[in-house]
Amino acid sequence: METIVTLGRRLIPLEDIALVEPFDPAAQTDFKTEKSYKGRVILLNRESLLTEASPQGFAAAHRFLMLPADDIAFNPAVSFKIERFVPTKDRKSGPMPKATFKQKRRRRAA
Repeated sequence: METIVTLGRRLIPLEDIALVEPFDPAAQTDFKTEKSYKGRVILLNRESLLTEASPQGFAAAHRFLMLPADDIAFNPAVSFKIERFVPTKDRKSGPMPKATFKQKRRRRAA
């Protein structure tokens, strides 16, 4: 089994890949390409690269494990911490409010 994956012009070691998730080009409004990308490779440094392989195809080719319910292939050599999330009624949905400059400065000083 190869330990290096070629994605575009880049050579990526398998140990630098965290997971592969599905990519839907139709959901991207400003994305134009002639290639048929089917997956997004997420690296450990949180960078992402597109691949023409589906998550299932990538998993089969590189011995990644599949989460079929989520259609995600993940690297078995990477440790993941997964937590259950159950929303409560007192938790407001949406992003957290942005901190003011003074609040950010106070957090850094602490």
